[in-house]
Amino acid sequence: MTNKILTDISYLNILKISSPTILSALSAGIMSMLDVLILAKYSTIAMTAVASAATWCNVFQVSTISLIMITGTLVGQYNGSGKYKLAGIPVWQMIWFSLSLFIISIPLSYIIAPYCIPERLQSYGTQYLKIVLGCSPLFCIKVALSYFLVSIGKGFIVSASSFIAIIVNTILDIFLIFYCNYGTTGAAIGTVMACFSEVIFLSYFFFRKDIRLKYGTLKCKLRIKRLLSYLKLGILASIANIIESSIFSSIYYILAKTNQDKALTQTIASEVWSVLVCLGAGFEKGVLAITANLLGASLKSKITILLKKSINIHLIFILMLFTFILLLPDLIINNFVNVSEISSDLHKDILDILKLVAICFTFDGIVWIEVGILAAGGDMNYTMPTICACLFIFLAIPIYFIINTENLSVSTMWLLYTIADIACSLVLFKRYKSNKWVKIEV
Repeated sequence: MTNKILTDISYLNILKISSPTILSALSAGIMSMLDVLILAKYSTIAMTAVASAATWCNVFQVSTISLIMITGTLVGQYNGSGKYKLAGIPVWQMIWFSLSLFIISIPLSYIIAPYCIPERLQSYGTQYLKIVLGCSPLFCIKVALSYFLVSIGKGFIVSASSFIAIIVNTILDIFLIFYCNYGTTGAAIGTVMACFSEVIFLSYFFFRKDIRLKYGTLKCKLRIKRLLSYLKLGILASIANIIESSIFSSIYYILAKTNQDKALTQTIASEVWSVLVCLGAGFEKGVLAITANLLGASLKSKITILLKKSINIHLIFILMLFTFILLLPDLIINNFVNVSEISSDLHKDILDILKLVAICFTFDGIVWIEVGILAAGGDMNYTMPTICACLFIFLAIPIYFIINTENLSVSTMWLLYTIADIACSLVLFKRYKSNKWVKIEV
């Protein structure tokens, strides 16, 4: 990352750094949505089943990726302080950690699969969950390599890998689902192979001579003490992410089990939400990379400027999102189900839910930006438990009592989620203002 970018925190430079991380994160969301959209042409039940299975795969991926986030923090600070030769060490520790996760992910995928998919969807969703969850460590390796390249200012490589993955996933999905008639199994294979193609592409640049010599990317020795110290910085964040993702997945399970209309409405909302969350996560990685470099270069005073301008960029996007939903909502709905084939009441419900999703993401996106800044200082063990606590208090507990009255609706779930995000954004902003969030100095 150049000194020019660090000294000029402009809207253009923020977007320049964040765009590759957004595209990289979006590729994961788009691949998940592609599976659902392509399967929608194959079978509505298959589409709903895969959407349900994907939420549980997300529990594992998000919780482990929160441990790997430290890679971006350390690489960014090493790069900002000029200690280039040390930048490859944290990446390798996270690659070794990711590989070790296969010991957990493969047996776990077989154990939990029958319990995570509603019975009427199991014939379609179980195999998808087994394959994607079992291969989830590949996603972790991809994230570790992406964090490294973005933090040293090579984000365009990450963008290119994302485009390649989307193309590979689309081609394989269409071929395996329709021509080989593999259905949801084909969708799972397509997703995994697309991720594998990203890992190969990113690895090529990670080992390229100029990067290898400058950043010491051949320092592949497993350093147990160092790895444990890295994991310690993110363990509470990982636990919090497991709880957070499990809350969302459990609510999806309950709604999908209730009736087909609720299942369809929540599927559409969840798939739109998954893309928006990937957008927020990608922006967060860009903000994290810039903040880490600023901390490494002893330019902490510029972080407040970064926070304000990042929020402004997010709000402009939200305005565009609302405009699209209000003017062209059927462009979204028709990708999942033919509008002419559903009742007017269901159509109205879906429109209302899409508006609630946009409102929820208005505050969720601010939370992502705050998390990016605080995580750059190594404060993940505060940020993620805070998010988890807000979701538990304002979402999980109220829904528990609502379920007992059998009146849980999709709109109620998203309204409560919005309240939780508002509370979380306020608590994290207070943490930022306290100046207690810088835990790492390299």
